[in-house]
Amino acid sequence: MSEKEIHNDLVNRIIESDSFGKSDTYANLLKYLVDCTKTNDIPKETTIGTHLFGLNAAENYDSAKVRVYVFNLRKKLDQYFQNEGQNEECILTIPKGSYKVEMVKKSSAGKKSISLKNPKTLLLISVLLCISIVLNFIFWNKNTEIEKSYEVIPKTKFWNDFIEGERPVLVVLGDLFIYTEQNTITGLRQTIRNSGINSEVEFENYKEKNADSTRVFGDLTYTYLIRNTTDWIESLTKIFYSNHKSFNTRVISRIGAKDIHDHNIVFIGMQKTAGLFNNYFLNSKFSLIDDNTLGYQANPESDIQKFSPLGNPDQFHTDYGFVAKFPGPNNNTIFMFGGIWDTAASQSLKNFTDPELIANLENQMIQKFNKIPQYFEVLFEVSGLDRTELNTKVVHMNEIDKISIVWAEK
Repeated sequence: MSEKEIHNDLVNRIIESDSFGKSDTYANLLKYLVDCTKTNDIPKETTIGTHLFGLNAAENYDSAKVRVYVFNLRKKLDQYFQNEGQNEECILTIPKGSYKVEMVKKSSAGKKSISLKNPKTLLLISVLLCISIVLNFIFWNKNTEIEKSYEVIPKTKFWNDFIEGERPVLVVLGDLFIYTEQNTITGLRQTIRNSGINSEVEFENYKEKNADSTRVFGDLTYTYLIRNTTDWIESLTKIFYSNHKSFNTRVISRIGAKDIHDHNIVFIGMQKTAGLFNNYFLNSKFSLIDDNTLGYQANPESDIQKFSPLGNPDQFHTDYGFVAKFPGPNNNTIFMFGGIWDTAASQSLKNFTDPELIANLENQMIQKFNKIPQYFEVLFEVSGLDRTELNTKVVHMNEIDKISIVWAEK
């Protein structure tokens, strides 16, 4: 059998093994890297991303995705040679810092024997053993700290779709619309945030209704993110990083239909900034009555309950947060974390990223549904002080049927 045939047979055994797992993506990645190595045409990261994952090197290129997949591929190879491949004559490796696949032959030849009868040899071995024990203890402590930083939260069904799925994850941040206004008489130009304007359409309507020769309105290429945005990213990074999963981040004003079609999506922000994600309310018992009011109607015959914030967001206040996990338009998953004010938006996400709050919410769902539903919607009441959440309680909680068409009108 030729060396090429031996190589191909080994690759096939690895791909078909239980340790490697039944994943076409990782099988294609391994075959691609092996083929490139055979022709001595070692691919670059961007080449792998473009050929295997359809990434656009010119726009929104996710370099982390390629590294994560190759990292996991190395682990799958290690698992194979530790289990089914223990007796293989050759080992396949992908050295760090390279995408070249190396086939290393196992060999015990050339090893020199060491006499244990020599006192100097025994002393040397004893010293090396002591050093090894000390170093192992140091690295064990260090690795334990690293593992603790990885395992930030326990395994939870809330995030299974995002962690275990091969579809890329897109985190969408609710940004606030801002625009410019220039006084043609004084020449003064200012940037304005108008709470009544949260989209291009509303901005165009506003300009039409407020046409004035003394004022010139202008668009901006940037938007405004609220203070809690960094906390949201930190919470999600802990979840995904601990599971070696990457994600892209974008603001709501910069996404389109294709993004919603191609990704598993996490939206976080005030409900008035959710944009097209607010289409969800077309087929929910909840409704977004206006920017400051959420409604709930248990059935067509019942009255609509209205929920609006109370107090001053910069002082003690009560806010309402809304969370919905529901199927997207392309067998993907959408997780929406909203709030009427930013206090509840932050607490809504915290309920699904803090270990203690996760456990509490899981228990409530099991008590009500006898399971943790794959899709659900929850309304939270949140008490806060100076835009910081203090405590929370569930007001309403419903299971969502997978076949519900949340993107169609009633």
